[in-house]
Amino acid sequence: MRRSLLLTTSITALLLGGSVASAEETIGSNHYISLFGGVSSGLNSPFMLEDYLYDTSSKTGFSIGGAFGQYLTPSVRGEVELSYQRYATDSYTDTGNSGASPADGYVQSANLLLNVWKDIDLGTSFTPYVGAGLGASVGSMSIDWDGSEISKGSNIGFASQLGAGVRMSVSDRMKVDIGYRMRSVYSLVGTDTEATDITLANLFNHSLQAGVTYRLGDDLSDMNAVEGSMSNVYYTLFAGVALPQDSAVTTQTYAYEVNNKAGFTTGAAIGTSLLPGWRGELEAAYTRYAHGSQTYYANESPDNMSGATSLYTLTANVWKDIPIGKYTTYVGGGVGFGLADADGTLDDVAIDGSGLGLALQFGAGIRRAVSEDWAIDFGYRARGVFGATIDGAGDNYHAQGSFLSHMLQVGFTYGNSMFDMPETDELVSQGHYATLFGGAALHEGTGTPYDADTYEMNFDTGFTIGAALGTQISDTMRGELELSYIRSGICGAREYPLEAKCEEDWSGVLQTVNLLANVWKDFDVGMVSPYVGGGLGLALVLPDIDDWADPRVAMAAQIGGGVRYAIKDDLTLDLGYRFKGVFDPLISGHGTQGADDEHGAFTYYTHAVTGGLTWDF
Repeated sequence: MRRSLLLTTSITALLLGGSVASAEETIGSNHYISLFGGVSSGLNSPFMLEDYLYDTSSKTGFSIGGAFGQYLTPSVRGEVELSYQRYATDSYTDTGNSGASPADGYVQSANLLLNVWKDIDLGTSFTPYVGAGLGASVGSMSIDWDGSEISKGSNIGFASQLGAGVRMSVSDRMKVDIGYRMRSVYSLVGTDTEATDITLANLFNHSLQAGVTYRLGDDLSDMNAVEGSMSNVYYTLFAGVALPQDSAVTTQTYAYEVNNKAGFTTGAAIGTSLLPGWRGELEAAYTRYAHGSQTYYANESPDNMSGATSLYTLTANVWKDIPIGKYTTYVGGGVGFGLADADGTLDDVAIDGSGLGLALQFGAGIRRAVSEDWAIDFGYRARGVFGATIDGAGDNYHAQGSFLSHMLQVGFTYGNSMFDMPETDELVSQGHYATLFGGAALHEGTGTPYDADTYEMNFDTGFTIGAALGTQISDTMRGELELSYIRSGICGAREYPLEAKCEEDWSGVLQTVNLLANVWKDFDVGMVSPYVGGGLGLALVLPDIDDWADPRVAMAAQIGGGVRYAIKDDLTLDLGYRFKGVFDPLISGHGTQGADDEHGAFTYYTHAVTGGLTWDF
């Protein structure tokens, strides 16, 4: 926790410091500040304690915050947001109780988010917008009933939000903003009040808020110059085959491995050009596949499992187009929320319900224009819903699952003359670069359900190395593809908070190979250039932890910041910090029964402090 707060404070200071420092030379009419507040309520806040999975309902609370932003184009804004939500709990349910019980307490989170918003010009003083953000959050929950407090703890977790709203101009400088936000804080490890048990929680909430945005600088002539809103909009319909990975489903802290059959996916998206060669879109998708079998701790062989899983996802995506002759390749990803609906039987208990979870996706593909208005798209997507709590039949039986699929899909896109593209050399960026980096990797304590209890797994300090190939989007923005490697030793684990962090004799190493698509925003302040940004992608998880040894593919994300210093015209020194997350790989190994019967599903976070060199070419 101390490490989390220290590094969270450090990156916050870096981000805001970079913004303030840049104010001396570069803040103008394309920068703004916002203050907002509103009502907030929890959608659900599931947590694990001892050998039970609990779910809570909440009362209405509040949300407050502020942001510092910049117009990247007249219709695209990027900003750094600091916000805080707090709301009271109302009741809880857990396996074995026939109804909801009163629960007095609260849930709170302090968030640092990097947001991108797309404004939509209607030709009036009202401007709708839509967008999303990634970041980190320090969250906590405190819940008690019958005078006994059962959960209290705070830690750092991955944060995201999806939002929309409308802004109204009231003067040349000022706009009023009415908005909606859906936020998540994922995989918080804490302790109960008496420090006798480890807790593991996810927080999902939504807010209705009102705010004021104030434009900075002196030249306000383009205050309402939101460019051509609907002229560059496109619409996509797609469908394809879904190849689901084995799902991690946890109940009563047993981690089940559900083997799935191939299924299908279909969906639609509406998008627009953000910058030359960059697209943003809002996508709704549906994926369905049947179950095959299940295995769990101390089960010698897989048991057949009937039923199916359906996933409904809503994500805000960003894609980078790379023209190659008559074709356009692309890479990118998105963040949002998903609803997982599953039915079947886990260990003789019927599961038939749905739950909200975090949605992430990463993808690439190739597009071919067949006319000025139409294009065909062949793509790959890794899309998942994480941390969805699904109810079962009788006694408030809860199960929590994470579901990741690999999609091969084909789509048709319509855009009004959007595919009468300029020649390729008109879209070539201002420059390319390559980066090599390395540094120290410090893992957060990781909560994992194992052997009918919740453990905190802890790590020794490790290292990271990597490389990135990137391009200049503009004078102050960069996009890149990163390949990196992290290795850390396992010092041990603990079942009870009063134990030493490495009390349990768990040993081995955890290795991660990340493939990430990143976007960075630079601030020119003279001799040095602070920057902030983040990315989404995939991780290959290579565990060697006691009996857990099977490699897995998982979704990955990061946010970060740093400072760059030009050593000479084509060589730059980069000192940076990254907060990386890998989401719910299901780890299995050969246990005492001689089969893949020991499972653990865990999200883990890494603080990486790096140094690197960048060559421009």
